[in-house]
Amino acid sequence: MKNIAPPRRAGPYPDREIDCQQAIEAGFQRLVETARAAGWGPAEVTEALEHLALADRLTRNTNSAIAGYRLLDDLIAARQGHA
Repeated sequence: MKNIAPPRRAGPYPDREIDCQQAIEAGFQRLVETARAAGWGPAEVTEALEHLALADRLTRNTNSAIAGYRLLDDLIAARQGHA
């Protein structure tokens, strides 16, 4: 995997979030393309990425990996219940 550009400077600064998005965009697109090439549909890939991002956020916010993955399990179970 190619290197990801670091922040322009340490600490918070205007547009830091945008800089991060730009730094990881190419890798993100490669991940999406790889999943699509494996046979996953665009909506499935998008939803999976959203769920993983939510689980990661909860894990970091609560400092509990178990809570994050429980959320992911709940999201998947809810999705399957609506299928």
